[in-house]
Amino acid sequence: MTPYVSHGEALRGLPLHAEVDTYRRGREPFSWWYMSRNRKRPWARPAFTVVANWRHVTLHPASPLMRMVWNNRQDGSKQGWEFTSHYDVPEGYDRLEKPRRLSWRECAVLQTFPRKFQPVGSVEQKYFMIGNAVPPLLMSKIVRGLVTGKALVENRPEYGVGPNARQWR
Repeated sequence: MTPYVSHGEALRGLPLHAEVDTYRRGREPFSWWYMSRNRKRPWARPAFTVVANWRHVTLHPASPLMRMVWNNRQDGSKQGWEFTSHYDVPEGYDRLEKPRRLSWRECAVLQTFPRKFQPVGSVEQKYFMIGNAVPPLLMSKIVRGLVTGKALVENRPEYGVGPNARQWR
Protein backbone atom coordinates (compact mmCIF):
# COMPACT_ATOMS: atom_id res chain seq x y z
CA MET A 1 0.00 0.00 0.00
CA THR A 2 1.30 3.45 -0.90
CA PRO A 3 1.59 6.25 1.68
CA TYR A 4 -0.58 8.47 -0.51
CA VAL A 5 -3.71 8.36 -2.64
CA SER A 6 -2.79 8.58 -6.31
CA HIS A 7 -4.29 11.43 -8.27
CA GLY A 8 -6.07 8.94 -10.50
CA GLU A 9 -7.82 7.47 -7.47
CA ALA A 10 -8.46 10.90 -5.93
CA LEU A 11 -10.43 11.90 -9.03
CA ARG A 12 -12.45 8.69 -9.10
CA GLY A 13 -16.17 9.36 -9.35
CA LEU A 14 -15.88 12.80 -10.92
CA PRO A 15 -17.29 13.15 -14.45
CA LEU A 16 -14.62 12.36 -17.02
CA HIS A 17 -15.89 14.94 -19.47
CA ALA A 18 -15.67 18.31 -17.73
CA GLU A 19 -15.72 20.64 -20.72
CA VAL A 20 -17.45 23.53 -18.93
CA ASP A 21 -14.93 23.61 -16.09
CA THR A 22 -11.79 23.30 -18.22
CA TYR A 23 -9.42 25.82 -19.79
CA ARG A 24 -10.21 26.41 -23.45
CA ARG A 25 -8.90 29.15 -25.68
CA GLY A 26 -8.69 29.16 -29.44
CA ARG A 27 -8.82 26.16 -31.72
CA GLU A 28 -5.75 24.34 -30.44
CA PRO A 29 -5.95 23.33 -26.79
CA PHE A 30 -2.18 22.80 -26.42
CA SER A 31 0.30 25.47 -27.49
CA TRP A 32 3.90 24.71 -28.43
CA TRP A 33 4.93 26.03 -25.00
CA TYR A 34 2.58 23.62 -23.23
CA MET A 35 3.98 20.76 -25.32
CA SER A 36 7.57 21.70 -24.43
CA ARG A 37 7.48 19.39 -21.40
CA ASN A 38 5.75 16.30 -20.12
CA ARG A 39 2.47 17.43 -18.53
CA LYS A 40 1.17 13.90 -17.85
CA ARG A 41 1.73 12.33 -14.45
CA PRO A 42 1.23 8.54 -14.20
CA TRP A 43 -2.18 7.43 -12.89
CA ALA A 44 -0.81 5.73 -9.78
CA ARG A 45 1.49 8.59 -8.70
CA PRO A 46 0.76 11.79 -6.78
CA ALA A 47 -0.27 14.73 -8.94
CA PHE A 48 2.07 17.44 -10.12
CA THR A 49 1.66 20.67 -8.14
CA VAL A 50 -1.65 22.40 -8.79
CA VAL A 51 -0.73 25.74 -10.33
CA ALA A 52 -2.68 29.00 -10.37
CA ASN A 53 -2.19 29.63 -14.10
CA TRP A 54 -4.89 27.76 -15.99
CA ARG A 55 -2.78 27.53 -19.16
CA HIS A 56 -0.18 25.39 -17.34
CA VAL A 57 -2.48 23.00 -15.47
CA THR A 58 -1.40 19.41 -16.02
CA LEU A 59 -3.24 16.73 -17.92
CA HIS A 60 -5.99 14.53 -16.57
CA PRO A 61 -4.57 11.10 -15.59
CA ALA A 62 -6.98 9.36 -18.02
CA SER A 63 -5.32 11.22 -20.94
CA PRO A 64 -2.95 9.38 -23.28
CA LEU A 65 0.70 9.12 -22.27
CA MET A 66 3.23 11.58 -23.68
CA ARG A 67 6.64 10.87 -25.15
CA MET A 68 9.58 13.13 -25.90
CA VAL A 69 10.16 13.47 -29.65
CA TRP A 70 13.12 15.84 -29.55
CA ASN A 71 15.46 17.47 -27.07
CA ASN A 72 17.86 20.36 -27.60
CA ARG A 73 19.89 20.71 -24.41
CA GLN A 74 22.26 23.15 -26.15
CA ASP A 75 19.43 25.67 -26.39
CA GLY A 76 18.19 25.85 -22.79
CA SER A 77 16.92 22.28 -22.49
CA LYS A 78 14.07 22.83 -24.91
CA GLN A 79 12.00 19.75 -25.60
CA GLY A 80 9.15 18.63 -27.79
CA TRP A 81 6.53 16.18 -26.57
CA GLU A 82 3.60 14.49 -28.27
CA PHE A 83 0.69 12.31 -27.25
CA THR A 84 0.83 8.58 -27.88
CA SER A 85 -1.93 6.03 -28.26
CA HIS A 86 -0.91 4.40 -24.95
CA TYR A 87 -2.49 4.78 -21.51
CA ASP A 88 -1.59 3.89 -17.95
CA VAL A 89 -5.21 3.83 -16.78
CA PRO A 90 -6.02 0.67 -14.79
CA GLU A 91 -8.51 -1.89 -16.09
CA GLY A 92 -12.10 -0.87 -15.43
CA TYR A 93 -11.56 2.89 -15.73
CA ASP A 94 -12.57 5.06 -18.67
CA ARG A 95 -9.94 6.73 -20.83
CA LEU A 96 -10.03 10.10 -22.53
CA GLU A 97 -9.81 9.79 -26.30
CA LYS A 98 -8.58 13.37 -26.52
CA PRO A 99 -6.20 14.61 -23.83
CA ARG A 100 -7.34 17.51 -21.67
CA ARG A 101 -6.15 19.58 -18.76
CA LEU A 102 -7.53 18.99 -15.29
CA SER A 103 -10.71 20.97 -14.65
CA TRP A 104 -10.76 23.51 -11.82
CA ARG A 105 -13.01 21.10 -9.89
CA GLU A 106 -10.47 18.28 -10.28
CA CYS A 107 -7.72 20.67 -9.15
CA ALA A 108 -9.85 21.52 -6.10
CA VAL A 109 -10.23 17.82 -5.23
CA LEU A 110 -6.46 17.33 -5.54
CA GLN A 111 -5.98 20.32 -3.23
CA THR A 112 -8.32 18.52 -0.74
CA PHE A 113 -11.27 20.90 -1.05
CA PRO A 114 -14.63 19.20 -0.47
CA ARG A 115 -16.14 17.82 -3.69
CA LYS A 116 -19.13 20.16 -3.35
CA PHE A 117 -16.90 23.26 -2.98
CA GLN A 118 -18.17 26.00 -5.29
CA PRO A 119 -15.85 29.00 -5.70
CA VAL A 120 -17.17 32.17 -7.28
CA GLY A 121 -15.87 33.87 -10.40
CA SER A 122 -14.91 32.94 -13.93
CA VAL A 123 -13.26 29.62 -14.80
CA GLU A 124 -9.89 31.40 -14.91
CA GLN A 125 -10.48 32.95 -11.47
CA LYS A 126 -11.43 29.54 -10.04
CA TYR A 127 -8.15 28.01 -11.27
CA PHE A 128 -6.27 30.99 -9.81
CA MET A 129 -7.98 30.75 -6.41
CA ILE A 130 -7.52 26.98 -6.11
CA GLY A 131 -3.91 27.03 -7.32
CA ASN A 132 -2.97 29.74 -4.81
CA ALA A 133 -4.81 28.14 -1.87
CA VAL A 134 -3.26 26.30 1.02
CA PRO A 135 -4.79 22.81 0.84
CA PRO A 136 -7.53 22.63 3.50
CA LEU A 137 -6.38 19.28 4.94
CA LEU A 138 -2.83 20.60 5.28
CA MET A 139 -4.04 23.73 7.05
CA SER A 140 -6.24 21.60 9.31
CA LYS A 141 -3.22 19.52 10.38
CA ILE A 142 -1.16 22.65 11.05
CA VAL A 143 -3.89 24.34 13.09
CA ARG A 144 -4.64 21.14 15.03
CA GLY A 145 -0.94 20.80 15.87
CA LEU A 146 -0.77 24.39 17.10
CA VAL A 147 -3.99 24.18 19.14
CA THR A 148 -3.01 20.90 20.84
CA GLY A 149 0.60 22.00 21.27
CA LYS A 150 1.92 18.92 19.46
CA ALA A 151 3.47 21.08 16.74
CA LEU A 152 5.21 23.36 19.23
CA VAL A 153 8.81 22.62 20.16
CA GLU A 154 11.15 24.47 22.42
CA ASN A 155 13.59 26.52 20.41
CA ARG A 156 17.08 26.31 21.89
CA PRO A 157 19.49 27.92 19.49
CA GLU A 158 22.90 26.36 19.30
CA TYR A 159 24.40 29.83 18.98
CA GLY A 160 22.83 33.06 20.10
CA VAL A 161 21.85 34.75 23.32
CA GLY A 162 20.68 33.17 26.55
CA PRO A 163 21.83 30.75 29.21
CA ASN A 164 21.84 27.72 26.86
CA ALA A 165 23.57 29.44 23.94
CA ARG A 166 27.12 28.58 22.93
CA GLN A 167 29.61 31.34 22.50
CA TRP A 168 31.27 32.04 19.17
CA ARG A 169 34.89 31.00 19.17
